Amino acid sequence: MPPQSLPARPSLEQLKNQAKDLLKAYRAGQPSAVARFRESMPRLFGASKDHPDPPSVSLRDAQYVVAAEYGFPSWSHMHSHIQERENILMFEMTIEGVRVNPKNQQRVVVLKGKEVNKYLPIWIGPSEGDSIAMKLLGKETVRPLTHDLMDSMIGDLGGTVKRVIVSELKAETFFGKIVLQRNGTTIERDSRPSDAIALAVRTGAPIYAEDAVLDRAGVEFDPESGEAISTNSQWDLRSFSEIKESDYAFSEEAKRLFGEAGKRVFRLGHEEVTPEHILSALLEEVEGAGARVLAELGLDLDGARAKLEEHAERGNREPVRELLDFSEASQRVLHLARTEAYMIFHGQAGSEHLLLGLILADEGLAAQILKESGIRIEAARAAVRKMIDSAE
Repeated sequence: MPPQSLPARPSLEQLKNQAKDLLKAYRAGQPSAVARFRESMPRLFGASKDHPDPPSVSLRDAQYVVAAEYGFPSWSHMHSHIQERENILMFEMTIEGVRVNPKNQQRVVVLKGKEVNKYLPIWIGPSEGDSIAMKLLGKETVRPLTHDLMDSMIGDLGGTVKRVIVSELKAETFFGKIVLQRNGTTIERDSRPSDAIALAVRTGAPIYAEDAVLDRAGVEFDPESGEAISTNSQWDLRSFSEIKESDYAFSEEAKRLFGEAGKRVFRLGHEEVTPEHILSALLEEVEGAGARVLAELGLDLDGARAKLEEHAERGNREPVRELLDFSEASQRVLHLARTEAYMIFHGQAGSEHLLLGLILADEGLAAQILKESGIRIEAARAAVRKMIDSAE
């Protein structure tokens, strides 16, 4: 049978049980078990393929067969390999995207945990970043890129990429590993994470990050507030707590939108800025990024404005031009908008990120109007990224 790949978190006890089950099946005369022994230990059976009375085998022989099927030359080799890694916790990751840091134009690949609420941003070179991005977008080149060549050479030599791992972080430098199998043997090679990830994108191999790396370099977000709980020291962006009240947080377009929302608050005699005021201002700014995204998604801008006006009740506040407060719901929208901008490496949140925040907040009339119009977060994010990519 072809070599198998060990699980990302191999259990020596489970593998021992596999060997015991194999031995039991062999002694019971199950043809599949006999075939597995014949393939891995042909010396026991001699030259003839027909053997009326299968030879006696031991648990040690069964362990050898299991190890061989996982690509190891012996049980002791596999045992040592597992002992080295048994206490290393790893998490499977997906590629959230490849972005360009607006401050220095450096590429950053963002990995997202499948089972943990953590993102892992890794600074990489322009060529590696473009190689990953092009494959993710399905773009082909006239001549093969370096990672295409790596993929084809590994395949031509009879190898397969089983997994790649972001394994270490030393002195602000990430290290990776590529796990291959060839001719029944498992091969592990050190690699830059960028090369390993670019190869994984081409082969479909899973991507893992070790727990120690995530613990030190991962970014976790509070799902309620949208605030970053921990921040990788390599991110050349201030933490959310530092930029919360600063001009750095929002773009000039977003600030104009806040001004328009404030005018609406005064006109209606309301006490504070709500998500409905933000959405109304966003819809009025028809040339703004947020309104253009909504138009791209098919929203009837005039109809949405009419609904907001229909449900707008006048308040009793005197129109005094003083600093307005944002409601609790609006503050949540702002948090979520900054999170969305942060995750795609836009230093400032614009009206398009405010739109995403309004959708994610999922409360009140503003979110209801968007939801009833069929606006969903996945489609909105895709439209925002498309608009950003076309502008770059």
